[in-house]
This record gives sequence, structure tokens and C-alpha cells, in this order.
Amino acid sequence: MSNHHSMRRRATLLAVSALTLLTSGYSHAHQSEDYQYWKQSLRHEFMLLKQGWRPVWRDEFSGRKIKQRNWSHEVNCVGGGNNEKQCYTDRPENSYVKHGKLHIVAREETFSGPGRYDDDPNYDPTDQSVTLPYTSARLRTKNKFDFKYGRVEVRAKLTGGQGMWPAVWMLPTDNVYGGWPNSGEIDILEAVNLGVWPNEVHGTLHYGLAWPQWENHGQTLTTDFNPADDFHVYALEWEEGEIRWYVDGKHYQTQTAEGWYNYIWKGQTEGFDVANFNAPFDEKFHLIMNLATGGDWPGSPDTNWAEDRELVVDYVRVYQCKPRRGYWWFGHRPNKQDCATVDPDVVVNSDAGAPGVNDYLIYDDGVEPVELEHNGASVTQATNPGSWELDPGTVFLNEVVLGDERGNVLDVLFNGTGNVFLSAQNMDQAPEFDTGVQLTGGAGWTNYGEIEFKLRVLDAAADSQFVVKLDSGWPNQGQVVIDTPPSGEWQQVKVKVSDLLANPNPDGGGVNLSNIQNLFVLEYTGTNASIQIDDIRLQCAINTEPEVWQQDQLCGMSPKAAPLVPVGDTLDIYSNGITLWPIYDCCGGVVIAEINDNGDKQLQFSYDNDPNTNTVTFFQSASPADLSNFAGGTLEFDLQVLAQPGNPAADPWMMKVDCVHPCSTGDIPLNQSVEGVLPQTGVWQHYTFNINDLVARGLNLASVDAPLVIFPTWGSQDGATFRLDNVKWTKGDGAGPQLATLPVDFDDTSQIYSFSNFEGGVAEVVVNPLSNSSNVSAQVGRMLKYNGAVYAGSTLALGESIDFSQGTTITMNVLANRSVPVLFKLEGLNVELSQTYSGSGDWEQLSFDFSAVAGAGASGVTLIFDLGVAGDAAGDPGNWTFYFDDIQIGN
Repeated sequence: MSNHHSMRRRATLLAVSALTLLTSGYSHAHQSEDYQYWKQSLRHEFMLLKQGWRPVWRDEFSGRKIKQRNWSHEVNCVGGGNNEKQCYTDRPENSYVKHGKLHIVAREETFSGPGRYDDDPNYDPTDQSVTLPYTSARLRTKNKFDFKYGRVEVRAKLTGGQGMWPAVWMLPTDNVYGGWPNSGEIDILEAVNLGVWPNEVHGTLHYGLAWPQWENHGQTLTTDFNPADDFHVYALEWEEGEIRWYVDGKHYQTQTAEGWYNYIWKGQTEGFDVANFNAPFDEKFHLIMNLATGGDWPGSPDTNWAEDRELVVDYVRVYQCKPRRGYWWFGHRPNKQDCATVDPDVVVNSDAGAPGVNDYLIYDDGVEPVELEHNGASVTQATNPGSWELDPGTVFLNEVVLGDERGNVLDVLFNGTGNVFLSAQNMDQAPEFDTGVQLTGGAGWTNYGEIEFKLRVLDAAADSQFVVKLDSGWPNQGQVVIDTPPSGEWQQVKVKVSDLLANPNPDGGGVNLSNIQNLFVLEYTGTNASIQIDDIRLQCAINTEPEVWQQDQLCGMSPKAAPLVPVGDTLDIYSNGITLWPIYDCCGGVVIAEINDNGDKQLQFSYDNDPNTNTVTFFQSASPADLSNFAGGTLEFDLQVLAQPGNPAADPWMMKVDCVHPCSTGDIPLNQSVEGVLPQTGVWQHYTFNINDLVARGLNLASVDAPLVIFPTWGSQDGATFRLDNVKWTKGDGAGPQLATLPVDFDDTSQIYSFSNFEGGVAEVVVNPLSNSSNVSAQVGRMLKYNGAVYAGSTLALGESIDFSQGTTITMNVLANRSVPVLFKLEGLNVELSQTYSGSGDWEQLSFDFSAVAGAGASGVTLIFDLGVAGDAAGDPGNWTFYFDDIQIGN
């Protein structure tokens, strides 16, 4: 009773204060705009109370300062994970309260600040390692006001202008289901480029698979007003299993738990599966308001602003539904359904409720034919069972028929160390294919791939251990020890591909997903065991409704194409309709067609006018080609622009060559060709690029998979149309660039520093970020780890083998923001050592003692930072950026 009386008392006070406000201060201005606004606001508040919405938190921005009990500032220059151009500060120049409103102000000014998020354990508020050309503010209620379920209302005047990105949104406070986006994100309101692009506001949920496959599911409302011209009310109602969006009371979107999902690992017997029905939107979230400048979505801001740009917020109010506690003066007790503000004409914006899972069954009642994808067609191929034994006569593999529903199963007797496997090595029976298969799609396998099988242990000695392996050919394997199931029972066993990648064979280099020789290996160590195996399969997961710009939209299994062996002095990629390799685009928004121009066939590329789509077009082989013999030669092509981009960049046309992502030359403007000119409209232009120059930019000639990538500059492609013909590589004198030799000092301009990047590693030569007495070099090497990769690094090619007669210890200077293990591998000798950088924040010399293995034949140096740990410099550059220099023979 006391609680009920207290509630009546609060409601009465609210009503009295509201009536007092209406009757005081406005007696001579009843028709004023302010009076009408307050009258409508109070009527709205009463209606919400009647529906059962109880106010639980609000900020009307009264007073002279931002209330610290409500908000904290994030202070960093990370770029929001979207390549934004602003540093967020807590300065009054960027956020302040005035006349009852909060002003979040973007300013065109250079500023330096921390390169880590505020929640990073290594965050340093005094860090000024990142400099950006704009400042703004980002406020949040984290650990000040966190809540689950309710109605959020924000009355705000948004920001206009090219590159402006105001947002009001929510993130989980405790990340119950893991880091972003696994624990979800709720975007109440976003708008981009108001006054430049159409008048639109966006409401979105982020959930599902990990980056880069997450679900970005929302809806756009086109308004008949520019939200940057005046104040409007943006609201969201969030209840268990349902979220709704509103603008000025108009209900425009609903999403439900039937559509959203969270995909998690549930252990060895269950594997990956959807979490509970309401996850991830069933945990506490907090509010965020910010004004971003630039970034992947809006593109670069304009410059030379006449004045600062503002997001102005009148109030933020949060209500929660209390269905059985109505307010007495209404004579009404609302129920739960009364709280919802629903337009019955709004159709639920549904999603799949689970990721798509591609299943490759390779054994079930006998060996299963596997459907592999190749150039848009399917290739059927079966695997072959086999076994290996350490000592002769210790492994016995048979196929037996059980008298139950299982039918045929693999029956194995181990009397010592050995393994059984299903091999894919017979794929080269077709001349166009090589041995083995490749698991395609990147994150679909590396994040959510799994090997699954049924295992029955009939008998096993106490010292028995079983290891599941994925095999790229001995000794390159990934391996995971499994828990031995109880004897006598069939049990499902699942192993993550990411665990196999993170646990390489100590004698080898780990598994390579583009070269799988044995799809399944079960290895035994111990005295003896008798087991049976059935239902062996591999699975990968994808987002079934990806955006056109998202990476790794598909995952699958395909044969390995036989390597291309160039014949003659010219490699014709495309000429008069004859193409060596297929042409693709990455992300939609372009139509590729072959045009017959008076008997001369040409490729034509027509880009749409949608500012939200960007793409690149490229020739790509099914497997990398070794084009080392083209060192010293040229890459040439003819290009004719029929229509220039409607929004051209300073460098409007780009090309590059790729050597298995992320290995690449990087984007090269066409006017950096031998001809040195940009294409003119309606005129055929011949372009020549020296291959040695491409190698100097990072191209690995030994593994070229995209011999030409050509496109209008990303973000500046609207309406562009061009034609392409006579694409070819021509051999030169065979003399490649002078590759680096030890000692490697990146200041030596007479040498070429050629990095071959793999997995998510990207290495390049950059300016020394910390030149001091510990390292006075002007230039150093930099390694970044991307895409959540765990086995990411780069190999520096050496022009000559390392001469160990001068010593057997190699030293290298290293700089990072944290303690990190550094793996140093000598290619050609296939030996590696690891040392740990202490995390001092200064240059340190690490020593690698190769005295036990030194010999002739070391042709390159491979570096891997933090082997086995997933990282992504795009979202967290401070943790995943490493520097190295002065690689030399020590004492």
C-alpha cells in the first residue's frame, strides 16, 4: 500500500506542477509559440501516463552546465570505428548547455588526442598520438543511467551539411554476449548529409554475427521537412521481444525477436547456435549522443565552414511501462498492451532470426559426394578415407555396417599413435584443378566455421587422447584436443575452425584455408582405443541479408584451380572479348557489359547514381599465379571514359594489383602511370605501369590473383561510365627490383622493401612515430592486424640469403603501445623464434638466437605479432599497430 500511495503522491505533484506551469508566466502570452509548445508537451506527457508509461529518468538541460550525474564525455580520436574525421573532446567549445538546450558542436580545427577508446584498459587520457582535422563531442550515460526496456524520447534539431552525421543511440553496458556487435546496438536516430542528400532519418539494430558479417537491419523514413531546420521528437519504444521507432509521434518501424538473433559457441557437443530468443536485446543499455564528422557512410566533409555546426537537444526522457499501476485521476488501470504506441498499418521489419549455415557433408553411411562451387557451376567430388600410423601395424581402419539406423560407419582400432582422415587430394584428376580444396568466404569460416562428427568410443585406455586436425599438408596443420566422450555412447563432437587456426602444429606453419588437403583428421595418442565415426561434415555461417558493401557475404568450398603457368612474353588478360580471368565487382552498384564496337569487343562499366553504393571492378583468378618472370616488365591497358563521376575526387580514377588479400599495391591514381595523365571524356587513353614500381608498392609477384583492379575513386563514383580493352602484362628484362638485404634499415632508399601480407596482416614503410636516442631512423616498418585475424603477419622478401658467418643472433627494434609477443620466422629454413616486447612505450631491441638452426637458404623474414589473438586495427588501432626497424645480424 505504501508504494501505491507514494506513486499517487508523485503523480499528483506532477499534475499540480504541470497545471501551475500552464497558468503562470503565460497569462499575457497565451498565443505565444512557447506556450503552445508547453501545452502540447504536457498533453503528451499526460497521454503517456494514461498509457502506463512512467517517467524514470530525464534531462531537460536546465541550468548552466552539463549534469555530470547524467553524462560523461568520451575523449578520443579513434574515429568511431567508421573512419570518422573528428576528435571527441570534453571542452566547452564542443559541448555546453545554454537557454535550456544541449549544444554538441563540430568545429573545423586540427586536434590531437588518444588513439584508444575510453574503455580500453590501456587508455591514456594524456595520449596525443592521433591528429584529426575536426573536433566534436560524444556524451553517454554509461554507469550513470543504464536500463532495460522503456520508451526513449529525444527532442532535437539535427545537423546539416556534407559529412555531418548526428546520432542518438544505445550500447550495452556489460556486453553480456561479447563485444560489438554480438551484444547489440540500438540506433534511435541517425541522419547523414542533411541538406545535401534527401531528408531522411534512420532507425537501426546491429546484431548477429561478428564483424564483418554482422546484421545492420533498419529502416529509413523520408520526411517532408529537413530535420536540420527545426526541432522534432524522435522516440523509441523497447519492450521484451519488440522495438518500435517514431518521429513526431509517427510510428514508422517495428522489429521483433523473431528477426534479430545472437549466434554463440555452446561447447563441444552443441557447437554454434542461436542464443536465447530475446538476445541480445535483453540486457541493460545506456544512451549515447554524438555528432560525427565524415566517415564511411557520409564521406568526407566539406571544408572552409562559415560557422561551427551543431546538434541541439532540447530534452532526453526515458519512461518505463508500469501496466498495473494506473494514475487515479484518469480512472484507468492500463495493462501491458496499453503502453505500446502501435500503428497497425506498420508491417514488422523482419529478419531471418538466424544466420545462414552452409553444410558440407563428407561422410554419412559411407563417403558422400561433395558439391563444390567453381565459376558459378558445381563440381561433384568425393573424399577418400585413409590412415597413418607412427609404427607399422598399429592403426586398423574399416567400414562396418551397424544393425541400426546408422548403416555404414568408420570403425577404427588404434594400438598406438596414428590417425584416420578424409582426403581431398584427388581433386587434381581434372586437369583444371589442383590437389585439395579451398574454404572460401573468409569470416564465414574463420569466425563461425566448424568441423562436426559423431563419435562412439567402444573402449579406450586411460592415457588416450584424441586430436581433431585440419590439414594443409604435413606439417601445416591446425589441431585441437577434444574431450573424450563416455564409452559406449554416440556423441556429437564439434570443433571451431578458429581454434584450429589458432593452434598450429608446432612443427609447421598452421593450416591454410585456401589449401586444404585433408578435410578431416582424427589423431590418437595413447596405448589403445576402439572407436566408430559417422556423420562427418564441415559448416560455415553467413549473414543472409548482407549490405552490398559488407565483406565476406558468402562462404563455401571450392576446388583449387591448377596454377597458371604463363607461356611467352605476353600475358593477355583481356583483348577483343577474349579474357584469361573472369571480371567481378565487389559490392554492387555497377553494371558490367561486353560491348561490340564495330567488331571490336570491349568491357563497359556503368556506375549508378546512388551515393550509398561504392564498388571496385577487377579481374581475378581462381588461384594465385606466379608472375615472377614478369619482373622488369609492364602492365598496360586502354581506357575510355564515357562519363566522368558526378562527384569527382581530387584523384578521380584509380588502379591497383592484388596478391591475395590483404597483399596489394594499394590504390594508385592513373596519373601516376608512365603517361602521367588522367583520362579525358570520350578519348581512348593508353596506360603503362612498370611492374617493378608495383612491387615497390607491396606487390608479391609470386601470388598475383587480381592482375588489374580498376575503378573511379571510392566515394566518388556517381554516374561514371568507362570502357576497357587490351589489358596485358609484358615481360621485361627479368631483372626485378633490388630487394632488401640484411641489415635492413628502412632509411636505405636504394633497396626495395617488398612485403607479402597474409591473413589480416598489413606491413608497410612509414615515418618513425617516435624518433629518439633509442631509434633515430626517419623511416621504420609498421604492421597492422585487421579483420579479427589470429594468424596475421607479413613476409619481407630478401634479395639474398642471410649470411650467418657474421653471427647467429638476429636483432630487431620493436615499438608498440602494449606488451606483445613477436614471432620471427626465417623463410626457406622454416624455423621461428618468439620474444616479447615489454610494453614500455619506447623502442626496444629484441634478440633471436638462431645458433641451433643457422644455415644457408633464408630467403625472407616473416613477422607475426600476438599470434593466436584476434585483432582489428580498424576498430582499435592502438592495440593492433606495431613498429619494427633495424633487422640485423647481432653478436
